[in-house]
Amino acid sequence: MKPTGAIPEYPSRGQTGLSQREKWLYYLLLFFFMALFVPGITWLYNAAMWLIFLYSFRFSTVAEKWAALRSRKGLQWLLLFFTINLISGFFSHNRQESLSWIGIRISLLVFPFALGTIQIRPAFFLFIIRSFSGVIASVAGITLLIALGRALLSQDPSLLYNDNLTSIYELQSVYFALLVNLALIGYAWLWAQRRLVVNSVTITAILVLFVVQCLLASRISLIFLGLAVIGFGAYWAYTNQQWKRVFLVFALLAASVVVFFFFFPKTLNRFRELGYAHFNYHSTARESHFNSELTAAQWNGANIRLAIWESSAPVIKRHWLFGVGIGDKMDSLLSRYKTVGFDFGIRTRRNMHNTYLDLLFTMGTIGLFVFLLAFAIHPLSQAWRYRDGWIAAVTICFLFAMFPETYPDRTIGNTYLSFFAALIVARTAAYKQYQA
Repeated sequence: MKPTGAIPEYPSRGQTGLSQREKWLYYLLLFFFMALFVPGITWLYNAAMWLIFLYSFRFSTVAEKWAALRSRKGLQWLLLFFTINLISGFFSHNRQESLSWIGIRISLLVFPFALGTIQIRPAFFLFIIRSFSGVIASVAGITLLIALGRALLSQDPSLLYNDNLTSIYELQSVYFALLVNLALIGYAWLWAQRRLVVNSVTITAILVLFVVQCLLASRISLIFLGLAVIGFGAYWAYTNQQWKRVFLVFALLAASVVVFFFFFPKTLNRFRELGYAHFNYHSTARESHFNSELTAAQWNGANIRLAIWESSAPVIKRHWLFGVGIGDKMDSLLSRYKTVGFDFGIRTRRNMHNTYLDLLFTMGTIGLFVFLLAFAIHPLSQAWRYRDGWIAAVTICFLFAMFPETYPDRTIGNTYLSFFAALIVARTAAYKQYQA
C-alpha cells in the first residue's frame, strides 16, 4: 500500500536499464559488497568505501551535494551525530584515544556524503537490493560448504557454528548474522514489490540464508528473524485474506525449528545462557562456550553484559548530559571495573556491549538523542510517511542488532550502519523528488 505520489516501484522495461554513471557506481557497490568478505585483507572494504566516495562526485556535483545537504533532514542528523563525536573527542583528556575512535567511525562521515547526497532512481535501487541480497546469499552458501568440509575432515561439528563458521573472513558471527537478516529483508521486499524471480536459485538462496542464520547462533538476530517472519506473514495474510495458507507456513516453520534444534543443539545452547544471569564480579571462572557444558558458575554472554551494565550505571548517572568523552570512555570503564573488582572485565577489556548504553556513557543524553534521531526516529517516520516496508524493516533490524553489541566501537559495525543509513536517506529523497 502506497500513498499518493509515492515512487512507482514497477518501472516499465524501457526504464529498467542503468545509465553509464549508474553502471559504474553499481560496479563499485558490488566491489564493496564482495570486499567485506575477502580473507586477510580487512582494509579492502575501506578502500572500496573511499572509491565510492570519490566517484560520487562524478555522480553528483559539489553544488548538488550542497543542495542535498541543505534539504535532506536525514543527512543533516547523520552528519550532526558525527560532529558530536568530533566535539566529544576534542574535549576528552585522552586525545590519542579520541583520534583512534574518530578514525574507526570515519565511515559515519564518508558514506552519508557519498550516498546520502545523490539521487537513486527506483530502478537503480532495485539493482542494488538484488545485488546485495545475491552477494550475501552466495557468500553464505560458500561459507556453509567450506564449514561442512572442515567439519567432516576434522570430525568436529562445532566448526559449523557461531564464530567458527565465519572465521575464514576474520568476521564475528554476529556481524555476518546482521547481513543475513538484511539480505532476507531484501528478498522479502523484492517479493512484495513483485520484482523477485521465484525459481530454484532464489528458493535455494533463501533456504541457505535461513540455515546459515541458525548456525551463526546469534540470539538477537534469530529473535528478530522470528518476529519479522511472523509480522510479515500476519501482514500478508491480513491484506490478502490468506489466513489458512499463512497458518500452514507458520506450522511448517515451527516444525522446522524443532527439527533444527534437535539436530543442531549447539544453537539452542546459546539461548540457554539467558537462564544463567547471576554473576559475581570477583569470579575467576572461565567464559562459557557454545561447544561446552553450561554451568551457573561460568561467565557467559548474558551475565557478562549484566555485570558491565550494572558497573557502569553510576558513571552514566554522574555524566548523564555529556558523557565521559569518546577518548576517555575505556579508561573510565576500566577504572570502574577496578572499583567493583570486575577482574574478568579488566583482563578482557570488555566494552559496553550495548550501543545505546555506550553512547549514553560516552556522549550523554545529547549524543544518544541525536543518534536515535539519525538512525531510528527520522528513518522510521519516513518509512511511515511513505509506507516503505524496506526502510522500516532495515531500521528495526539495526535497532535490534545494536542492543547486545557496541557497533560504533568497530570499523565494520560503523561501515554497515553508515552505508544503510545513507542508502535510506537517498531512498527517501527519491520519494520527495517524485512528488515534486
